[in-house]
Formats: sequence, C-alpha cells, structure tokens
Amino acid sequence: MMIAALLGSASPAFAEQLTIAVNGMDCEMCVAPITHAMQKAGAESTTVDLAKGVVHVVEKSEKPLSDTVVKQAIKDAGFEATRIDRSS
Repeated sequence: MMIAALLGSASPAFAEQLTIAVNGMDCEMCVAPITHAMQKAGAESTTVDLAKGVVHVVEKSEKPLSDTVVKQAIKDAGFEATRIDRSS
C-alpha cells in the first residue's frame, strides 16, 4: 500500500513560466506593487524588466494562475496587462 502511494505521487508537476507585457511601468517604484500583487495572486517568483516592459512570473506547480487572475492582479497594482505568454 505504501508503494502504491509513492508511485501515485511520482509524476512530476511542472510550473509554467509567464511573460506578461504590462503598460505603464517606467520606474523602480513600479516594481514593488507588481511583485506584491503577483505574490498575493500565488506566484512562486516574479521579476520585473522595466526596460522591456514585461513581468516574468513562475507559477507554483500546485497553483496555476489563470489569465483572468494575472490580469486582475496587474490591474490591482495600477497597471494593465496587455499580453500573457506561457511556456513550460
């Protein structure tokens, strides 16, 4: 019985990486609200690239983020998500 339980949980879960294009980010003061909003939404990690106007997010494998949740989190931080690209 213990072996079956171990085998059942052996399949790995992969977290997706999101690249989110965000309008309105232009200074270091933009980083904290976006990072906080994405962490509150359930992101594993968040990196803001002001030069490119994008936010890189790694999801928690056990809690994927829907596009709706991501867009709302960015909106709650005072910005607009214009595109979300996903990769694993």
